[in-house]
Amino acid sequence: MAGVLLALGGALQAVEPHIGYVYPAGVRQGTTVDVIVGGQFLKDTAEALFTGCGVRGRVIGYHKELTPKEINRLRNRKERLEMSLEDKPEEEQTKMEAQLADIIEEFKAQGCNEKGRYLKGRRPDPKKQPNAQIREQVTLRCTVNQDAEPGAYELRLKTPQGLSNVIIFHVGEVPEVREAEPNDREPEEEQHLTMPMVVNGQVMPGDIDRFRIHATAGQRLVCKVAARSLVPYLADAVPGWFQAALTLYDGDGKELVFVDDDHFDPDPLLVYDVPTDGDYVLEIRDAIYRGREDFTYRLTIADARSMDVPILVAAQGPARQKGDIAEVEPNNSHKTAQAITLPTVLYGHINKPGDADIYAFEGQAGQAIVIETRARRDGSPLDSVLQLKSPEGKVLAVSDDHIDRREGLMTHHADSYIVAKLPADGRYVVHVGDIQGKGSDEHAYRLRVTPFRPAFDLRVTPATLSATPGGTVPITVHTFRRDGFDGPIELALTHNRLNCRLSGTVIPPGTEKIHATITVPWKTEEGVVELALEGRAKVNGTFVTKEAVPAEDRMQAFLWRHLVPVEQWVLSVVGGPRIMVKAEIPKSGAVELVPGQETTLVLHAPRRRPIKRLPRLELYEPPEGLEVAQTVHRNRKTEVVLTLKADPEKLKPGTKGNLILNILAPNKRVRKVLGTVPAIPFKVVDL
Repeated sequence: MAGVLLALGGALQAVEPHIGYVYPAGVRQGTTVDVIVGGQFLKDTAEALFTGCGVRGRVIGYHKELTPKEINRLRNRKERLEMSLEDKPEEEQTKMEAQLADIIEEFKAQGCNEKGRYLKGRRPDPKKQPNAQIREQVTLRCTVNQDAEPGAYELRLKTPQGLSNVIIFHVGEVPEVREAEPNDREPEEEQHLTMPMVVNGQVMPGDIDRFRIHATAGQRLVCKVAARSLVPYLADAVPGWFQAALTLYDGDGKELVFVDDDHFDPDPLLVYDVPTDGDYVLEIRDAIYRGREDFTYRLTIADARSMDVPILVAAQGPARQKGDIAEVEPNNSHKTAQAITLPTVLYGHINKPGDADIYAFEGQAGQAIVIETRARRDGSPLDSVLQLKSPEGKVLAVSDDHIDRREGLMTHHADSYIVAKLPADGRYVVHVGDIQGKGSDEHAYRLRVTPFRPAFDLRVTPATLSATPGGTVPITVHTFRRDGFDGPIELALTHNRLNCRLSGTVIPPGTEKIHATITVPWKTEEGVVELALEGRAKVNGTFVTKEAVPAEDRMQAFLWRHLVPVEQWVLSVVGGPRIMVKAEIPKSGAVELVPGQETTLVLHAPRRRPIKRLPRLELYEPPEGLEVAQTVHRNRKTEVVLTLKADPEKLKPGTKGNLILNILAPNKRVRKVLGTVPAIPFKVVDL
């Protein structure tokens, strides 16, 4: 058995800072604006970090909204302190008086008097839906340089526990305002909007925001909402994002236009040719009248005649690329099927409802082919369906919706994908149609019919890591294998100026994701650095290297998970406690698990630095069928022996991966994660 020293430094997962929203969600070039960042575990935020150049933020305030129940607890605590104050020694009285002063300050911050009673008009809105993940607020004073590039920036907050997740923050070019309440029944009288302009707002429960716009005959009014693009997914809401709806009224209150999307973009786009001079009212709300602090929006209002409005230019399907073969009509029957030769990529349209495009090719027995459409991923309305038919006319394969997990912002995967091995020589037919029977000149597609082109892509989560010097944090590397590629992939850190150690460096054959760990050197100074990870694999006899794209693992509507790509993968090195532990690992470098039998894994403190009590250990997202059967402390509780048991029905010989162990505080009443053991490779073997 080989001994490996492990520094169990904190990843501090129990209090990981989290951002839920930023309001306003953007600032114009050359301005300074105070913004609110809502989230959890944001106390003592020290710094705001933006990607790119020209945007900076300074922390000027912090507030945590307490529930009435929490205020009542503070009130009771204050009363107990006051009752026992006189009986205490002078030194203890001083401490208690300081505690009383802190409670009174908290009451004032919550809009209460010194007795903890809400002041008139300060009681929380009963319609508000308390959410622990967005109850804390950090106020930033954001300054944007005049020459800052317009567009989306990534914002993270730096706290003593590490960095937060990413939230999107925009830099704009036109004047910006915030909505002015009250504006739910009539537009706020003093807030008249001119064009072009960006309105920043929040929709609270049941809220409706209305704005008055003066327009003249001949103008083309363009109103575009950014809402889901600001906060892509909400874990505890259905459909899982703020579904904005826009309505335009004339001066008499008559509804002129209603929109709640922009083709397949949930953020609506409203376009209206103004017939007469006058005042118009624009209304924005949630489609089903929900609302919360994180229902933020940026509403762009412009006249398309007087300025370039790029928001009008939406993707309408894939562009024809060099080398694509055009479809040739008529090709909607087997007799008129367009002949193609493999490999080929075709560009075509389902021109009218009920139309179908049919292609024929000569295939050989045993030939492995891939048939794939690309349409909806590029904005085409086509909801494609593919069929592959044999020379005898038998349907060999059908594909409607194929999930492409690389598309982290897509919720309806409407493109099709078929992998097939041809059973005999002969003429095969590919049938392309729309599953809903629709068609138009916009229903464009690219069709790939080729032999296997094995490839892979990688994503790495989380996009933000925090660890102490000497500490270890878990990561997850997600693999997207294409066209039959199932080989192993070797991982390596490539942008690694801290010389961090990556453990668990091989993605086994056929595996879609693997947990690994990154360990920070013991003497590393605190700070924030950018990392990069790449995967290397042999594909068709040639080594191929791909960089892993950092992503946020986001939940939608209580269930679905999406990998949302972000710009940077960063590591924050923070201060915290550290414990030295030694793990015994087989000389082969992997723990061997035998189905149906027990395997022991020993971790202990080195003799030169013993500890009074080793923290508890638990498996982090173990493979299905693996569990800790027993945990034994020995040698004055400085050693832990884990007994692992593999279920023979779920873990089969040949299975490989990494074991990740979380270190928990000894106190069993509170589950506090102190850190992570570097990844320990395992393999399941026969007797």
